[in-house]
Amino acid sequence: MLRTSLPLLLRCCLATTILGQLIATAYGVAFAPIFTDHAVLQRDKPISIWGTAKAGEKVRITFGSHTADTVADTDGRWKVELPAMAASSQPQNLAAKGDAASITLTDILVGDVWLASGQSNMGRTVRRIATPAEEVAKADIPLIRHFTVTGAVSDTPTSALGGQWVVCSPRTVGNFTAVGYFFAKDMVEALNVPVGIIHASWGGTRIDTWSSPASIESNPAYRGVTERWKSAAADYPKRKDAYETALKNWEAEAALAKKKGTPFTQRAPRQPEGAPLHFQTPGGLYNGMIHPLIPYGLSGFLWYQGESNALRPDEYAELFPALITDWRKQFQQGNLPFLFVQLASYKGITPSEDWALFREVQSRALSLPATGMAVIIDIGDPEDIHPLNKKDVGKRLALLAKNRIYGQACVDTGPTLQSAVRQGASVRLTFLHADGLHTTNETLREFEVAGKDGVYHAASATQEGDAIIVKSKAVPAPAFVRYAWRNTPVVTLFNAAGLPMVPFRHEVSQ
Repeated sequence: MLRTSLPLLLRCCLATTILGQLIATAYGVAFAPIFTDHAVLQRDKPISIWGTAKAGEKVRITFGSHTADTVADTDGRWKVELPAMAASSQPQNLAAKGDAASITLTDILVGDVWLASGQSNMGRTVRRIATPAEEVAKADIPLIRHFTVTGAVSDTPTSALGGQWVVCSPRTVGNFTAVGYFFAKDMVEALNVPVGIIHASWGGTRIDTWSSPASIESNPAYRGVTERWKSAAADYPKRKDAYETALKNWEAEAALAKKKGTPFTQRAPRQPEGAPLHFQTPGGLYNGMIHPLIPYGLSGFLWYQGESNALRPDEYAELFPALITDWRKQFQQGNLPFLFVQLASYKGITPSEDWALFREVQSRALSLPATGMAVIIDIGDPEDIHPLNKKDVGKRLALLAKNRIYGQACVDTGPTLQSAVRQGASVRLTFLHADGLHTTNETLREFEVAGKDGVYHAASATQEGDAIIVKSKAVPAPAFVRYAWRNTPVVTLFNAAGLPMVPFRHEVSQ
């Protein structure tokens, strides 16, 4: 079973897509729905193409000078693998020919494809951020292609998928994920190859709804998740009536406001967790939005998520690397690069350090190979969980990709703690990526030290070249040091590349 998050019109579009797949299975050949006009296929690795047809039907796939033949299985599914191809901005046709029918997709390019996923900060579109009109006017970049996956929850892995590839232009870019667009823009400028962004996000979601059922069932780290969901499902019948009553009242108030011509901004009540096909169902969005993409060729993943898990950092410490490992396993393309965004400044809920701890947990995922973290502690909004500056987020992800994946040497992260050594009553801090270390304020802020009791006190700090010396009269024998360890620190330290110092806490070497 599958449920979408979209209005009736878009649900009808998705239903039409699914119906088309079913008709193709019964009557003729069709591509899987990720393949549409204007698609970008991944360069430099074998290209998987798949779809449906009548059971036993012979299918021939042609792309450029390459051809592959196959036969649909008893379920009406077929798949071929074309040889790896170099990047090409020359539009080509991708054709599938069956026994009695054929279908041709046009304007297909070969380049780099990235899957951009997460929650609402990844979902924020270009039209919903602080984007100057002149920036949109310059978005005539046909080498960028964008596919928005229709939001869908499923209780089992599905092949159904809504969406289509769209060419980037001033007319279309407003509907692109802003983070993904600015990432793609920098990558096109750096590499001069087509870049495809597959955007699959859903606001307010926890990481476990993006995890595969196989991982949830086999990994003990998900035990707390499954137990909480079972409890919520058991309680749902008790809460269902209250929800339906509240929904009817909301609908009546909305109708009355419309009749009177008065504004109505009250949000509709949310369906209680535990309901069938709720968007937070563990594995539900993986089934409905990620699984249908497999095994599409990718360059890697872009991930911006965590706000909805911020109050359970210890759990996220296990779930985040589990998801990275699992997605790589599911797509079967080796250690696909996984570039993610550390949470920005935000007041959080309580206590005042909950997001600081969560940022530390996120950074631990860097122990996995082929990962990178974009630090955005300086461009958040303490009062808004959705900071408007998505351009610099995309650009910082692009720096990671250019340096770590494509070998274009550049500084891709801010000053990162290398060592903390006690010198009498002071601590000497040294950093990696600290060339041009400077402050935007006369006073170095946000440093704290603690003794063996673990009680932190504000510390004064002075700069000595690329090192920082910190001390506090309240801590004569510092054992621990930390920087920017608050939900909303005042960030003033940067390197020459303009990237902020990475928040940290660390034990002091004696």
